[in-house]
Amino acid sequence: MIVARLQGGLGNQLFQYAAGKSLATRLGTTLILDDTLLIRRRNDITPRNYELGVYKLSVALLKQKEREQVLFRTSRLGRFLCGSGIWRSNFTYFRESNPNYNSSFEKLVGDVILQGFWQSEKYFSWMAEDIRKELHEFVSVDASANVLLEQMTSCNSVSIHVRRGDYITNASAAEYHVVHGLAYYRRAVTLIAERVSNPVFFAFSDDPVWLKNELAIDYPLVIVSTETSRLASEELYLMSRCAHHITANSSFSWWGAWLNPSPDKFVIAPTKWFHASIDTTDLLPKDWLTC
Repeated sequence: MIVARLQGGLGNQLFQYAAGKSLATRLGTTLILDDTLLIRRRNDITPRNYELGVYKLSVALLKQKEREQVLFRTSRLGRFLCGSGIWRSNFTYFRESNPNYNSSFEKLVGDVILQGFWQSEKYFSWMAEDIRKELHEFVSVDASANVLLEQMTSCNSVSIHVRRGDYITNASAAEYHVVHGLAYYRRAVTLIAERVSNPVFFAFSDDPVWLKNELAIDYPLVIVSTETSRLASEELYLMSRCAHHITANSSFSWWGAWLNPSPDKFVIAPTKWFHASIDTTDLLPKDWLTC
C-alpha cells in the first residue's frame, strides 16, 4: 500500500497524487490518499479542501483505522520509536527534504507513506501519457466554458495565470512566495509574441479584479477568471486546452501547462519562485523557458 498525504490546493494535490500513482504502479500495489492534513486546519496555512473528487481516479481515501496508523507513524514519537528500533512499523515514512527530485524514491519498496509536495515531473514522467489521459477524463463543463473552448481551439491561444490570493493575504505564504507583477507578464508576452504568430491571450487568476484593472498588454486578451466562481478543476482544464502558456510561480498553472501534451507548445515560467534561495532545478521541464 502507498499512502500519499495531501496538502495544499489542487495543483499540489495533483503532484502528490501523481507521485503516489507512479510509485504504486511501479510496485503493483494500491494507492490510498490521506486527507488528514486538509482536515486539520492551522492558522498559518491557507485552508484547503479535497479537490480530486471531480476526476475519475481509481483511488480511495484513507479509512479511520488506517488514519490512526499513519498519524502515529508520522508523529514525532512514532518516528523516534521506529528510528531507534524500539518499534517496528510496516510503513516506510518517506518525507520530502527539499524541492528537487530525490532519486531514493526509485528504491522504495513495500508499504510507504509519502509526505511532501513532489513538484517535479521526474517522479512520474515515465507514465505521463497515462496521467494526462486520466486527468482529461473530466466531468462535463458548462456552456460558458464550451464557448471559451471553441475560442481557444480556433486561434493561437496562450494562457496567462496570475497568482495572488494567499501569496498576499496569508503572512506565511507571503514570506515564502514571490508575487510577480506586470513586468514579468510583459516580458513573458514578448517572448511568446516572438515565437507565436497572432497570439490571443486567455487570463486566469485567483484575483479577477487585478486582472480586470491591471493586466494591460498589446495583444487580444480574454479574461477567463471572473468574480463568478468556477471550479478550480474546470479552470485548470480550460488552461490546459490553450496552445501555449505563461505560468505563475504556482503549481496550479504548472499543471495547466503540463497537461497540454503538444510537443509544439511554448511555456514561459518565472525564473524566481520563492523569496529564499531555494534550488528549483527539477521543478520545470527542460523545454520550458524562463524570464
